[in-house]
Amino acid sequence: MNQHFHTYGQTQIHVSQPWGMMHTRGTRLLCSDGKIRAPHRLASTSDTFFSTPAAMRINGKYVTGYMTTESAYNPATRQERTAYVFRPHTESNEKQGNPLPPFPPSHNTELFDFLAPGETRQH
Repeated sequence: MNQHFHTYGQTQIHVSQPWGMMHTRGTRLLCSDGKIRAPHRLASTSDTFFSTPAAMRINGKYVTGYMTTESAYNPATRQERTAYVFRPHTESNEKQGNPLPPFPPSHNTELFDFLAPGETRQH
């Protein structure tokens, strides 16, 4: 079995081949509070092309959600940043007192600054 990491800046996922199964060991995701954390649970395979079910343990609470990539482009500097992120399910976690703030809107320069731990590319 071949194991490797896919990395965007300080965030990464750990994948084993030939089946493309993901592992929590070595995986680091950017949370909406700006911290990079290891997921508590991560599905072995994706449920869609864009996301993988995941859960984080934050301040003793389990927060369910999904892992995905987020990209932001800054036209002034012609740079794009990409990072692996954890997005919480808002409905189920609001009842439990979600410890994570919401993500910056996708079409906003705040998101570009927020993804600073991600990989930066020039265009």
